[in-house]
Amino acid sequence: MKRILCVVAVAVVLLTGCAKAPQENIISATKAIAEAKAAGAEKYAKEQLAEVEKMMSGALQEITKQNKALFNRNYEQASKMLGEVAVKAAEVASAAKAAAAQASKDNAEALINNIYAAYQKALKAFSKNANAKPQLNAAMADLKDAQTAMKKADYTAAVDAARKAEAKIVAVTSTAGK
Repeated sequence: MKRILCVVAVAVVLLTGCAKAPQENIISATKAIAEAKAAGAEKYAKEQLAEVEKMMSGALQEITKQNKALFNRNYEQASKMLGEVAVKAAEVASAAKAAAAQASKDNAEALINNIYAAYQKALKAFSKNANAKPQLNAAMADLKDAQTAMKKADYTAAVDAARKAEAKIVAVTSTAGK
């Protein structure tokens, strides 16, 4: 009976000593961090990304600690930490996406406002120039398209339309005065 207990005890010790690192969790956490970076976290959520990377470092240190143990390896804490990293990284990715979208919106609005001001200035300067009127009317149509795109949250299309208006305004101001 004592032999059986000894064999069982040795088997338990050997089995727990042979526990494996949570590779799938490492991969998931690493992928979540990469997705956060791809979403712009390095630009729009630096502090949160640094926190997630610090959490990842802690999880990897725990894995290293368990790897060094000859017996009783237990990766449960590391697995839990890696799960938290993945969740937090997903939150950071979401925050970065939102911040990037807001920056795109703000940049598009500023561009449209600047081009509209240039349009107003050109309209005032060249209102009596018959050659300028069609181009200025076309520029206004492009600015309206830009506003429509802004309402649809299509900031790329808004910027493209505003740039078209800008090109027409520049054409008027550079050629109408000649």
